Amino acid sequence: MLKALDGPERVYRILIVDDDPDILNLLRITLESTDKFESEVVPVNDGLEARDELQKSHFDMVIADHKMPGINGTDLLAEAREKSPDTARVLITGFSALEVAKEAINKAKVDNYIEKPWDNEELRDIVHGLLTNLDRGEEPSLEYLHVERGGVYLFEDENMDTAMNSAVEKLNDGMNGLFVSRIKPDRLKKKYDLEDKSIEQYWLTRIPGKRNLEPSHLELLADRITRYLEKNDGVVLLEGIESLTRENSFERVIGFFENLIDVISLEEGILLVVVDPRTLDDQKLALIERNVTVV
Repeated sequence: MLKALDGPERVYRILIVDDDPDILNLLRITLESTDKFESEVVPVNDGLEARDELQKSHFDMVIADHKMPGINGTDLLAEAREKSPDTARVLITGFSALEVAKEAINKAKVDNYIEKPWDNEELRDIVHGLLTNLDRGEEPSLEYLHVERGGVYLFEDENMDTAMNSAVEKLNDGMNGLFVSRIKPDRLKKKYDLEDKSIEQYWLTRIPGKRNLEPSHLELLADRITRYLEKNDGVVLLEGIESLTRENSFERVIGFFENLIDVISLEEGILLVVVDPRTLDDQKLALIERNVTVV
């Protein structure tokens, strides 16, 4: 039976902003090293750069230090709220900076604030709670699409339920599967009850590991997918186009994608690609949509 077990699986995009590189790196590591949620963390070191990031794409959460050059955290979070009211907003303040926190609550309507130095587990709990609130009311998708050999399908969705259900349907028909995702392989297997399925998995991450692939290594990723399809009657699920476009020029990503389309046609495999359309501008999304079936 096809099902997503306990709610939509998704990778949350979190923008973190601090002008201190040590604090920024600590914050990134704290958010990435947890099993409570999956995230793509985008670190920037000043408010003006963060403003540019907010104009380019959607984020589920923004965490900003208050005291920064150019634009302070409170003003930045106020702008984030104006652009995307559903984006969760967290302010980082100095110890006992109560007046700053009050201003942020009134001006930027922040969802929470964190004092330096923070407790890592408490920070993760705060972030997890806010992300859970974003998903409240969402039901797991039980839908799947009947996909054909030689086909490339682009699932424009915030989560991967429908794409995964479509892939599992082909696994149940006897095909093999290669899954590449920003979601940790063990979590993905448990989430979608894949323990008894014939699949290979790669984790799309900057963290080194035997079954890990860095988003910047497009040639290696293309080679792994090509070799798999040459040896297997397979369906490939690729989640994480957002990471690829961030770590590479868009021209390289398009070239990678067009090459995969040719490989899928030649080997009569199936390619399912998941992308959150809010993370790409209309022009880039239109280029990715060429020569594929948009779901």
